[in-house]
Amino acid sequence: MSMQELPQNSTISDLLKRASRYDIQLRLRLNCNVVYDLNQELKMGDVLELILSAPCKSGGYTREFHQMFDHRLAVSQS
Repeated sequence: MSMQELPQNSTISDLLKRASRYDIQLRLRLNCNVVYDLNQELKMGDVLELILSAPCKSGGYTREFHQMFDHRLAVSQS
């Protein structure tokens, strides 16, 4: 699990622009609910889950997904 601190009034779209440099199809859940509005503002304590929507072929997508968030972002691991 990764945690990232964002500026006040950040939206889900802001987070995705900051985090995603790859063209990967993701399903999003915010606090266990499916996300329909990417312009929804995030609040302190929100949990956003990024879930691969495409099946993993040979683990390639999984490795790429982990690399994207482990190496491209400055995050603190918990």
